[in-house]
Amino acid sequence: MENNDHDIDQTTDTMEQQDAAIDAPEEEPAPKKRKSSWVGWIWTPIALVLLLAIGASIGGFVRFAEDVANLKAPDISEKSDAIVVLTGGKSRITEAVSLLKDGKANRLFISGVNPNISDNELLRVSGADKALFDCCIDIGKDAKDTIGNGKEIAQWASEQNYKTLIVVTNNYHMRRSLLELNSATSDIELIAYPVMNSEVKTENWYKDTPTLRTLINEFAKLNLAYFRKYVGVEMAGNLYSEQVVTKQAGV
Repeated sequence: MENNDHDIDQTTDTMEQQDAAIDAPEEEPAPKKRKSSWVGWIWTPIALVLLLAIGASIGGFVRFAEDVANLKAPDISEKSDAIVVLTGGKSRITEAVSLLKDGKANRLFISGVNPNISDNELLRVSGADKALFDCCIDIGKDAKDTIGNGKEIAQWASEQNYKTLIVVTNNYHMRRSLLELNSATSDIELIAYPVMNSEVKTENWYKDTPTLRTLINEFAKLNLAYFRKYVGVEMAGNLYSEQVVTKQAGV
C-alpha cells in the first residue's frame, strides 16, 4: 500500500508540474532594436540630390546632343581676317581650305598639327595647291589638345593683329572649342563654322553606338572645361613647349 501511495503522490506531483507549465505565461520575445531615425533623415536628402543630379545630367546631355545635331554652317557674307582650323576630326582641314579658296579670308592657320607630319604630307591631305599652301597657310605644331589649340591660336592671332576669326571644327567639338578660344582670345570675334560630317542627327543620334560614345565623351569634356573655368584651374601639359611656335607653310 505504501508503494502505491508513493506512486500516486509522484503522479500527482507530475500532473501539478504540467499544469503549472501550461498555466505559466509565455515569455514575450525581446523587441527588435529599431534603427535610429537620423539615418533616414540623412540618406533621404542625399538620395534625392543624387536623383536630381542624374536627371539634370541626362537632360543636359540630350539638349547638348540635339544642339549639336542642329548646328549648321553659316552663310558667310563678310570677309574675316583669317580662318583657323583645329585638327583632329574628319574633313576639318579640307573644309577650311575651301573657305580660303572662296575668299572668306586671306589667311588660314592650322592648329595642332602632329609634329611628325611633314609639310608635303599636309599639303597632300589639305586639298590646297602648292602656291596657296606656301603663301597663305600657317601651321601650328605646338598644341596637344583643345586647350592648347586655344593658346596657340591666340598667340598667332595676336601676332597678326587679327580681330575676326572663322573657326572650323566638327559640330560636336565646336562648343568646347569656342569656350577655350574665348578664354584665350577674349578680344577677338569668333565665327563658328561647324563641319557637318558627323552622323549625329536629331532623330537617330541615340541609335548609333559610335556616335553616342563620341557625344558622351565630348559632353563630359565640355562639363569638365566649364568646371575648370569656374574654379579657375589652369591645366598644364597642353603645349609641347612653353613658347608657342608657329611656322609658315613651305618655309
